[in-house]
Amino acid sequence: MDEQETDNIELQNQILELENQTLELQNQVNQLTQLSTIKNSSIVVKVTNFTTSGMSTIVGVLMESDATITIQNLGTNDLKGLTLAMVHIGDDPAASLMNHQSFKIESLEAGEEQTVSTNVYWALGAGVRVMISIKLDDIILDEYSTY
Repeated sequence: MDEQETDNIELQNQILELENQTLELQNQVNQLTQLSTIKNSSIVVKVTNFTTSGMSTIVGVLMESDATITIQNLGTNDLKGLTLAMVHIGDDPAASLMNHQSFKIESLEAGEEQTVSTNVYWALGAGVRVMISIKLDDIILDEYSTY
């Protein structure tokens, strides 16, 4: 390989590196634009419903039920990249571990409602005790507690 070929390979590597940096910067601009939109508009995303149905014993007093979480974008802007998180409230270690769940909501248009189906775990006698939050990046848009 001669010097010119080596220089060409080096330039191609630099171009690839710059293209990767450009993509990263574009992603950061998109995130900042979305955060700016949140701060400067009326973005309202809510957990509008949480229901459980059925019940089965997992082991001992640890119970399982089907759960449905409904969220709705009550604002005027379409949103992308939301996270719906559910965590257990209480001191039951098995339920705490199993109820730590996270769901990606790719997009939620203005006025749109979406439903997430999952399972929820709880200790017999304690009932279902979870905290559900909707986040955009690190910003909490809504929290809903069953306790």
